[in-house]
Amino acid sequence: GTVPPKLQISTDYKVEQMIRAGTHKRIPYSKDIWLMLMFFKPKLRSEIAEFDGPNWKSGDVLEALRPLVDYRASNAAQYYHPWLIEWSPNNKLNIASIPPNTTHWADHDSKDAYHAMLIQEAGKRMGCAKYMDSQGQTVYLEPQCCQQGQASSAAWFSPWVRYGYNCFIGPHHTVWWMDFSDDSCAHGCGETQCLIRYSIVGIIKVLMGMKPQLKRSPSCSVEKHWAGLVWTVKGICISETARLAIIEACSVIPRG
Repeated sequence: GTVPPKLQISTDYKVEQMIRAGTHKRIPYSKDIWLMLMFFKPKLRSEIAEFDGPNWKSGDVLEALRPLVDYRASNAAQYYHPWLIEWSPNNKLNIASIPPNTTHWADHDSKDAYHAMLIQEAGKRMGCAKYMDSQGQTVYLEPQCCQQGQASSAAWFSPWVRYGYNCFIGPHHTVWWMDFSDDSCAHGCGETQCLIRYSIVGIIKVLMGMKPQLKRSPSCSVEKHWAGLVWTVKGICISETARLAIIEACSVIPRG
C-alpha cells in the first residue's frame, strides 16, 4: 500500500474524502479481518481540495485519484448462488430485447453506483484494505457499503437494481432501457420517447440512493458507444478501436 511521493498528499486527501462520505471508516488492526492492498490510479486531471487537512489546505490543487483495491483473495473465498448467473449482464439478451422500431439511444451513468447497496457486517470484515499515509503509518480501512471490484457487488447489483425498477414501474423497464452491470442505456422510437425513458431510469436510480454522474449531460443520438459495442439503427457491432485491436492480436505469431 505504499504511494509514490508526488501522489502522497492527494492520496491522504482522497482517503479522508472517502471517510467523510461514509463509504469507509478507519479501524484498528484485527486478526479476524481480510486485508487487501489499496492503490490509487491517477485520473490525469486535477481537483480542488474542499476542506483542510494535516498536509493540505482548502483550495489546494491536488491530483484526482481513483482508489482501487485488489479483492482477488476475498472474491475467491466467497460463494455465489447459481441462480445469480441468470441476472448477470448479458448483451445478447439486451440486443434481443430491443424493439424493432428503435431509432435513438441515451446512456445513463451513476457515480459510484455500488455505494448505494448496503453490506452486512461479515462482508465489511472481508473487504478491508490498507495503505501507508504521509506520516509512514499504516491505515486500515473498512468499507461501509459495496465497492467497485468486489465480485459480490457485481453479482448482486443486477437483481437489486431490477427489484427497484419493478417496485416503481413493473416490468416496463425490460423494453424501455437496457442494463449492463451498473450502466444503463435507454432507447426509444424518436428522440422524445428516448429522453423520457432516460429521465425515468435516472429518477428511479436517485430514489434508490444512486447519484447521477454530473460531469455528463443527457446525450441522445442515433448511434451510441455503450457496453463495449456500437449501437445503431442498422445494427449492433464492435467499435473501430476493437476491430483494429483484434486485427493486431491476430497478426501476432504465437511462440513455442
